[in-house]
Amino acid sequence: MTFIDLVNRMLRQNGIIRGDTDVLTTFSDTSHNSTSQIAQIAVQSEISELSSRGLLPYQHTIQAALTMATSTRSYSLPDAFIQMWGDPPFFLDTTQNYRIFEYPGGEDQLRNDILTYRTQAGAPIWFYFELGTTQKVSFFPVPDATINGRVLNYDYEASVNVILSSDTIPLPTVDQQYAFCDMVCRRFKLLFEGKIDTPVDTDPIYREARARLYALIKGKQPSGSYGSVYMGAAQP
Repeated sequence: MTFIDLVNRMLRQNGIIRGDTDVLTTFSDTSHNSTSQIAQIAVQSEISELSSRGLLPYQHTIQAALTMATSTRSYSLPDAFIQMWGDPPFFLDTTQNYRIFEYPGGEDQLRNDILTYRTQAGAPIWFYFELGTTQKVSFFPVPDATINGRVLNYDYEASVNVILSSDTIPLPTVDQQYAFCDMVCRRFKLLFEGKIDTPVDTDPIYREARARLYALIKGKQPSGSYGSVYMGAAQP
């Protein structure tokens, strides 16, 4: 399902378009343009919510790589980078088969624990995120000549939000897409009615659709019974 397909389905569910001639073909259509823009915002907001929870399988990007350079402490991350994948996340030095984990407490704690963390050189044993206008990761100790050119692999979650009308909704099955549409319709309804201060989570229909989507994404049927099962002795 594409972005515009989802918006058309939302507008139908809310009774805004009814006939075949009302269907949007581009987001620049003058017909229902303001309503379409509200629907687009609702979709993008819901995708951001799912992304923040790491629930979208399209997000997982495997085996990205950084190449260490002598005296280079910080390295740029991909533009689409949201967060590291895995619990706990790590960089893998495949040469030494060694994992580099995030410093507990991040840079703020590191600067208090080790005053020379920006200059002390050696083989990195920790990483931390560098705060700034671009997304960067830094290493401690600062890489020295002994690991110049060493490649570190890592997995991360990438942005899968939609912008263009032809962009694909980042859910692989039709059932997931329909459940997602039911969720987005409730957020759209609040935005369309100007109830921007009303938490969408208070809507029971939204919560039901969200629970259905989470169950479909999980890909596993919940247990039909709970508690211990006691088996009697086998009869001869």
